[in-house]
Amino acid sequence: MLNQNLQQLLSFLGYFVVQVFLFRYVVLFESAYAFVYIGFILYLPLQINTSFALGLAFLMGLCVDAFYDTMGMQAAASVLVAALRPLALQIAKPSGGYENTYLPSLFALGGQWFVFYTFPLLLLHHLLLFMLHTASLELWIPTLLKSLVSVIFTFSCLLLAQFLFYRKK
Repeated sequence: MLNQNLQQLLSFLGYFVVQVFLFRYVVLFESAYAFVYIGFILYLPLQINTSFALGLAFLMGLCVDAFYDTMGMQAAASVLVAALRPLALQIAKPSGGYENTYLPSLFALGGQWFVFYTFPLLLLHHLLLFMLHTASLELWIPTLLKSLVSVIFTFSCLLLAQFLFYRKK
């Protein structure tokens, strides 16, 4: 239990540090942003209490908000992902279930699962974040495009992280 808690604390710190000290400054084509910190919420242990996951998501979002000066927008989008995570896990559930898996990952559950679980939650996160940021329905087409290219960028970064850090030994 202590080892798992320490692992989650290190994961929280890792995603946070990489987000605010690296990806904060990486923008592709002036419209694609990578919000890799959301990977911390997406890949929390399967058995985690939903209330605890919501609290962690809120804390992560607030920490990122402090560096991005986004006044709670990251926290709101993070909490949305944590709230919808159980539903997404249920919808993407493999035919054999999640029996022997502690952490959801590409290697534990497969590529199809990874795409069907990660992509929709990233899309909802980015749409809410950018809609809150623009605060205007008049700009919905540019906001949608920015969200889509940012989801693809974030997804690619999270996929790379799966190969670097979640690979089966």
